[in-house]
Amino acid sequence: MKTESWHTKARIDFRDSAATGPLDPEEISRRLNLPADSKWITGDRIGKNGTVRRRTNGWQIMTEKVEGANPADQIRELLARLGNSWSIACELGKILEAEISLEIWTDGRMFPPLIFEPKLLAAAIEMNATVDIDMY
Repeated sequence: MKTESWHTKARIDFRDSAATGPLDPEEISRRLNLPADSKWITGDRIGKNGTVRRRTNGWQIMTEKVEGANPADQIRELLARLGNSWSIACELGKILEAEISLEIWTDGRMFPPLIFEPKLLAAAIEMNATVDIDMY
């Protein structure tokens, strides 16, 4: 049985900035009617034993880290979770920093297909989100 040699995980983040001022992550959950998978406030440590601290407030939903997953499917999964709150997510993206992220772990033998369908790119543009890909 052949196993894929990559793992992927996708995230959608909303963070406040100096330009927007602070926004409580709980308020983002209330507006979207969706609990965060992760949230933080300015000054929280990054990681359990980290010494680096967060510089912004943030709210995040994410997929599980999955072996051999198609990154586009994981982004679609997150967009589906926003579902009925899509227009509110787009409004938040205009006042907060929004980001759609992919994390890819590979052993260097195989890589996932990185195809950004027009529909997914249009969603990022509509939400005013940056798209970030990190490979490890």
